[in-house]
Amino acid sequence: MLNYECKVETKGPIVRELTISVKPDSIQEYIAKQLNNLRKTAKIKGFREGKVPLQIIKQYYMQDVKSDVYSKVIRDSYVQALEANKIFAVGMPEIETKSGSSLNDGEPLTFTAKIEIFPDIEVKDISKVKVTRQSPDVTEADIEKSINNIRESHAEVVPNETYSGPAKTDDICEISFKGHVGGEALPELQGENRQIQLGSKSFMEEFEDALIGMKKGDTKTFPINFAADFSEPKLAGKTAEFTVTLHEFKKKQMPELDDEFAKRFKMETSQDLRKKVVETLTEDRARESREKLKESVLGEICGMHKFEVPSGLIRSQVEYLVKENMEYLKRQGFTEKMIREYVEKNTEQLQKRAEEQVRTSLILDKIAEEQKIKVEAKDLELEYTKLSERLNLPPEQVRQLYEKDDNAIRQLRYRIKEDRTIDYVMGQVKVTDAK
Repeated sequence: MLNYECKVETKGPIVRELTISVKPDSIQEYIAKQLNNLRKTAKIKGFREGKVPLQIIKQYYMQDVKSDVYSKVIRDSYVQALEANKIFAVGMPEIETKSGSSLNDGEPLTFTAKIEIFPDIEVKDISKVKVTRQSPDVTEADIEKSINNIRESHAEVVPNETYSGPAKTDDICEISFKGHVGGEALPELQGENRQIQLGSKSFMEEFEDALIGMKKGDTKTFPINFAADFSEPKLAGKTAEFTVTLHEFKKKQMPELDDEFAKRFKMETSQDLRKKVVETLTEDRARESREKLKESVLGEICGMHKFEVPSGLIRSQVEYLVKENMEYLKRQGFTEKMIREYVEKNTEQLQKRAEEQVRTSLILDKIAEEQKIKVEAKDLELEYTKLSERLNLPPEQVRQLYEKDDNAIRQLRYRIKEDRTIDYVMGQVKVTDAK
């Protein structure tokens, strides 16, 4: 244990400043220990290993030793001071050395550590929360729309003999095209009898827009500018000239809703298919209703608890949300530039969302503590079973995957506890069904 003095000052509801002064004797003990360890292994010409005089070790290594000891003394005394004062710090401290950084004999090392702590939350009476649950009912129009979506997804594209233009958004066209860059025809910019639905963005948006107004048999030439960060380096920052011929218009021909169509989904009759659609819609609407209700309840509870949220937790959550958004946009084919622009544009929104999420988590943690909501071994086993069904793996294999990863099982425990706490909260509030 280090010999030190510590003064704790309150600088705000969740900010504490520790002034720590480590006594010279403790510093010299650290230095002596480090020098002796080096003496055992140091290889210096003219001396046998382990037999180098201490004075020589000091000449060669004292500056490095002091630098190392300086960091260790600050780290160890800071940790000991937190434990002694029963302070649980959030995030990393802001360290500022006041004196003694040179670690000279007889001089204490004094520094301040500014930290954030978890807020002291007083849970309000959540039974006073009133929310409205949206109706999960499925209408006939919902059923018809869902069935038509299924039919459309299995539609056959056939020539539209009765239409010759002009082309408009949503029209399906069969085209041939050639693109030139600097007078050179590029294979990747050519296509014969290709099918395109205008407005679908399956081609470049500017390309699709240029086809608007064309009629069957028309040929049109137009330029397209490729962005500097376009995914194909050969085209990045270049201008291509396209010549496009519109051969014909096409249309989707949807299959009849009959027993033959139902058999595509391993059902005997169209009525069986309809029943399945109703069942799926009912489950989806019920789930959506539950999620919206939960979101509404947590929003109300979050709003009734006013306290300062540690900035370190908000920063960490913002970083998580940014990473999550960037990965999603990358999977959607967004360029690095587009992703950066999106993040910059939505920074304030992400910051607000992160603070709300952290605030909600802190409130739920406090409720769980007060209600003694804990995660038992049986809760983990039940979750392993659920995950095994979802992942199509044996429960034992799922358990092994988690048990060999401390972070994964810690996150799983936290999620289970949070879910159980939310269940408790949902049972306390007053819910009225929308008319």
